[in-house]
Amino acid sequence: MRKLQLLIAFGLVGCALVLFTGCDSASTDPKLQTGDINDPEFQQIDALFGTGFTDMSGTMLDLTFNLIDSIPVPTSGRKPPTFVASNDFDNLEFSYSYNADTYWHIFTVSASATEDDGYGGTITFTFSGSDSVRFATAEGYIQYPDESITGASVRWHFDAEATAPDGDFSYNSDASIDLTGEYQGDFTLNGTSYDAVSLAVTDGDATCALDISAAQIYRDVYVPSSDQGESCPTDGRIDVAASIDLQCEGQAPDGYDELSINGDWNIAYIFNDGTITVVYSDGTTQWTTTDQCGAEVTYSPHLPVVQQ
Repeated sequence: MRKLQLLIAFGLVGCALVLFTGCDSASTDPKLQTGDINDPEFQQIDALFGTGFTDMSGTMLDLTFNLIDSIPVPTSGRKPPTFVASNDFDNLEFSYSYNADTYWHIFTVSASATEDDGYGGTITFTFSGSDSVRFATAEGYIQYPDESITGASVRWHFDAEATAPDGDFSYNSDASIDLTGEYQGDFTLNGTSYDAVSLAVTDGDATCALDISAAQIYRDVYVPSSDQGESCPTDGRIDVAASIDLQCEGQAPDGYDELSINGDWNIAYIFNDGTITVVYSDGTTQWTTTDQCGAEVTYSPHLPVVQQ
């Protein structure tokens, strides 16, 4: 069963790839029972939506900022960005364009790959999507960012699929995120995102299917500048409304046939000067954890700037 459990864990991590509709307030609700963090249901939900869940949004933002560094500013002498195909991909296409009417810089990519799964079968992977960004000043939008910028808007849509002899995986992500702040200084992040994951795995006598959707809202997530290149939010929160459906047939892994995590969940990530409190609720019970906000929950420390 180890391979099945690893694949299920992979699906859970994939869901964390980010991170929205409104959620109920996730502060302690006296009407809800206080849950035991040793409950198996909580352990699974925490593994799925723990503090690492927020890391993917940071990763996606970092991807956007890295793409920004390749924007062909006329005075820089840079050519339009390209990706160099490697042996890891059977096919890779990348394009960059700029819409002078709307000020959006638009990056699109598609890729596919196949590899041996180590058991005599083949894994096929496909990926496609777009990532767009534009820059704002007090006077309006501008094509290239400079000291006058007061914010940036980021929009992305990505789809990924993987097929293997013993399972299938799909992932979709959409986001609309706005950053406001000073040139290369602190910034505040607001926005929405929606992620969906589907995973079906067969291992021996067991077949499990997992479907997850997660709608998120970023509420005034404040990120201070940092000389170390990474910075943890010190204020604000991320609210998540999640829906989970896990179904197993046959001889499922121990405990999975008795696990009750299906249904709707509200999760809140609350940042407070170096700590992150995560509050989980299934509508009747509430669990709360608090950890140090460290390397697993990081965001780029400043608004991106194209070097000219």
